[in-house]
Amino acid sequence: MRAFNGLIILRPREDLERNWNSSTIITPDSVLTSAEDMVGFRHDHAAIAEVYRVPEDCETTLKPGDGVVLPLYSGSKVVCIDGQMYLAAKRDAIAARVTALGTPSEKLEALNGYILTRQDAKAMQDRMYGGLILSDDYLDDGIPCDGGADGIVRLVLERCVAVGSVYLNPTLQKPKQRVGELLGFNPYNSCRFRRFSVKYRLTPNEAMNFALED
Repeated sequence: MRAFNGLIILRPREDLERNWNSSTIITPDSVLTSAEDMVGFRHDHAAIAEVYRVPEDCETTLKPGDGVVLPLYSGSKVVCIDGQMYLAAKRDAIAARVTALGTPSEKLEALNGYILTRQDAKAMQDRMYGGLILSDDYLDDGIPCDGGADGIVRLVLERCVAVGSVYLNPTLQKPKQRVGELLGFNPYNSCRFRRFSVKYRLTPNEAMNFALED
């Protein structure tokens, strides 16, 4: 299979999915919330797959065999060839690469202008809520900025963990976010996931609103 026009062919891997999802089980929340109640942003939105084919003219550091993370809403196409399932995704739809999955040396590398952040509940409570305790709903889905409690304009503060390079536009080669900063953004633009009981997000660089330095 040869891909064209910057499409990268990915292969679903059940063993990767098991290792990826095994560390996202958090109690008591996952026990108290039934499957029927897992709607909206109570879901995590990241998927994992293996790189199968990369176009020869595609400028990327990805190679066959790499484990990659992509948002479930990224518009990847499901393709069935000779009874095998594949995903065809644009290079810039792939948000991160993961190595040593499920081991103590696991590493997640942000790609294609995505910014990797982790939830920092104390920092968000101190800087946005006067040190008062925020509910998990606000920490996960953000504090509404307009339209009342149901508004879609929301804001979270999270700690920057990694910044992904951008290949498509030379002017965007160096995103301005810095590791360690508190970043403010609308979580509706993100894909969320959990690793070893820590909540993370991958968010496009252009969706970031501002940064705060401690």
